[in-house]
Amino acid sequence: MIYRVLRWLIFQATATRIDVLHSPFVFKLYQQALKRNKEISSDSFATNYRITPQQLRLCTNVLLYMHHSSVSDLRHSVNTSTEGMLLADAATDDSSLLDSVGFTLSERVFLAVLNIHESPKAAAFYETVLNKSYAHVCVDVFHVAFIFYRPEQAPQRFCLRV
Repeated sequence: MIYRVLRWLIFQATATRIDVLHSPFVFKLYQQALKRNKEISSDSFATNYRITPQQLRLCTNVLLYMHHSSVSDLRHSVNTSTEGMLLADAATDDSSLLDSVGFTLSERVFLAVLNIHESPKAAAFYETVLNKSYAHVCVDVFHVAFIFYRPEQAPQRFCLRV
């Protein structure tokens, strides 16, 4: 618990404000998905993970923004998704699962990682994701991080307050 509070304080001190955001892709994602306040029922979001209402709202809004509807569990669906979101939990998943994600991510499939600030183990999991070659655009909004494969862009990492 103390680790999470310290990570939150560090996040608040270092997170980027929207008015200095320089990526058109991330700016549009922020304006049209992350800042939306649409209420979503949990029935429409099938997952085996422990997910908070804030994580549910953020993930669903990004799914809608990307015009996708499918959610796949990273532990069970690697290499089967052709579009949608792969969902991982940094607090409980094994980083060995990430080796096969590179074959799955595309411009139509993105990765959402929950609980990246939960513990040192979760932070290490997220660092492993950031160092993968498929992690072109990473958007950390504290509750969840979104990893997009965009080969036309140089690798970029963003921490945004929502």
